[in-house]
Amino acid sequence: MQVNYIELVEKKINEILTKFYQLKQENILLKRELEKEKQKNQHVRIKVEKLLQKIEELNIDK
Repeated sequence: MQVNYIELVEKKINEILTKFYQLKQENILLKRELEKEKQKNQHVRIKVEKLLQKIEELNIDK
């Protein structure tokens, strides 16, 4: 009976650890994806700022 209980606890611990590592890997992938999106957004922001600056220059030239 005692051995059976220990085996069950070990099994549960292994399941929890496996889930933890899966979540950790998923978290790493999501962070990478988020960083890529941030970089894209930054790139778009820079383009928009340049366009706004050109529009301002055109308005000033009038």
